[in-house]
Amino acid sequence: MSEPVLRPREGCVHVYDYVYVHVGGVVLWSRSGPFSQPLLRSVQLQAMEGLATSGIDLSGGFQLGSQILAQPGLGLHNAKTANGIDVVVLMLDADPPPDRAAAFKRALESRGVGGLLFQSVDDQVAVAEGSAAGLVSQVPALNWRLKDRLKLFREIAVLVEKYHSFGQTVGPLDPECILLNNLFKPLLIGPGFARANSLYAARNDPQDKLSARFSDIYSLGRLLHFLLIQAPPLLVRKDPTKLADLMAYPAGLSRIVRKAIQPIPQERYLSVRDLLKDIDR
Repeated sequence: MSEPVLRPREGCVHVYDYVYVHVGGVVLWSRSGPFSQPLLRSVQLQAMEGLATSGIDLSGGFQLGSQILAQPGLGLHNAKTANGIDVVVLMLDADPPPDRAAAFKRALESRGVGGLLFQSVDDQVAVAEGSAAGLVSQVPALNWRLKDRLKLFREIAVLVEKYHSFGQTVGPLDPECILLNNLFKPLLIGPGFARANSLYAARNDPQDKLSARFSDIYSLGRLLHFLLIQAPPLLVRKDPTKLADLMAYPAGLSRIVRKAIQPIPQERYLSVRDLLKDIDR
């Protein structure tokens, strides 16, 4: 099927503050137009019919809701299908940075391990059933007790362990890129979704498959640090044993952070399971 070229007189109708687009029998609408090119492409009937076999019925289109996060060339929105099903929409710009195009591809290939099973609409739009209430970066505003923050950390670590069991690694666990669903359970979009220069990345680690798991351990340590102090941790440039901002927290938790972020990968926890054993003590 050839890609439709939409012009206002051919397919777009403004009704109050909604924009309706009708192409090939599929209606897509948004509260805040104009449509981006990836969104226009997503109304191709052939792609919609393909999604019907995955269990997501988009035959009536979907309504875009709030934008959850935005990166250069890549965005994530809540949306609702015509029959009332909540979905998350991942949208890639027409000319994205190469690392964002790779992140989009990895989200599709992760097969729902992180809690979101993305299905391709076309090469720039993907949807997954579910919804996002917010981001882990917003947890400090919730005034959660330490017990609840540790529970969240454990749930994220279990997702990372699940990725490892499938032979995948996650990459930087940046709180700005970890979703919370309506029950405040974490959702990982896909491996490498956070930028490689993230504050939570093991920037000096060797770039090989074996080291990648140790890099995930480092990132978990940085994430635990964030959830403890409820603020972005400072870069650790030298000795990770000197973390003054952790002095007010239980010594056992401080030791876990320090061990996880050791500069030499092999001196960190050997697995997520080992880290969780210490968390559970």
